[in-house]
Amino acid sequence: MIETFSNGEKITKHDWELIENMVSKESLKLSLAEAIELREFDKFDAERETSEEKEEKKAKIQAKKDKKEQSTITSESNLKWIYEDVILVAFKDKEFKSKDLWKLVSDKFSNRQTPHALKKLASEGKLDDLGGSPKTYKIKG
Repeated sequence: MIETFSNGEKITKHDWELIENMVSKESLKLSLAEAIELREFDKFDAERETSEEKEEKKAKIQAKKDKKEQSTITSESNLKWIYEDVILVAFKDKEFKSKDLWKLVSDKFSNRQTPHALKKLASEGKLDDLGGSPKTYKIKG
């Protein structure tokens, strides 16, 4: 009598019950070997992802990360854009506040996000925090 599947795993009592059920069903017309092979597939391979499914899952995860980065104001790419293309151009030799910056980036970010970007840029040493309420900033130079 066969004691293991082709992959070396032991055939349990429960597996034998399922195999016997498959063989005894008239509609399936399976031999014992075919029923064992089918049970092995059901038990070990049916849930395994194909390489295409794995790649698709990775692509979805990456797309989600990319979308989140685009909407996060403190991401590397967004901070670089805000500093180089907005702040350096619009506020050269000027003091500015969060709402001044927000007016220039309102198409991408909300007024509640801009203070976070300014705080991060100040902590990176690109801006001077002049204090006040609301805080005032100036380009370090």
